[in-house]
Amino acid sequence: MNRRVLLLTLVIGLAIAVGGYAAQVQTTSHVAATAHVQTESHITAPQIVVFYKTGCSHCTHMEEVLTALLYKHPNIKVAQYEIDSPGARGLLNRLAVHYKILPTQVPVVFVGDKAIVGWTSRTQESALGTAIRDCVTQKCPSPLDYASEPTLPWNDIMWLGVILGVFLVLLFIQR
Repeated sequence: MNRRVLLLTLVIGLAIAVGGYAAQVQTTSHVAATAHVQTESHITAPQIVVFYKTGCSHCTHMEEVLTALLYKHPNIKVAQYEIDSPGARGLLNRLAVHYKILPTQVPVVFVGDKAIVGWTSRTQESALGTAIRDCVTQKCPSPLDYASEPTLPWNDIMWLGVILGVFLVLLFIQR
């Protein structure tokens, strides 16, 4: 009986790992397809990328400040991602690796080569204004240019290893 429970646990763990991998593959293609903002008759890469959470008061305040700053610069394109939408966290994590930041809170704003995490003081507001001015005066790259696709699903491989390790420990204990 114990051997059947162990085998069932392994099968369920493998199904979860494979399902996670399939979801990541689908999410990655979704993000790649929506990683540009549609303008008039052509697609232009955004110069500002924003990650926010619905209902976040700091995110709402940041959006108001961003809208006011961009009023004078209508040519700057913005891409916004709700953090809980499919693919958003993966995209945020890939950008965080490039920008060398730890996105522990929202909003997270990427402007050219700068990243602003959180929105708790005037410091972030000033940093956003400076980054936008720099983006206007100099050629500003799209942050999405730095969101390279992962070559291997390392996160899923790690979890598969953990599940396999637990299975082997349980198998060893049972003998």
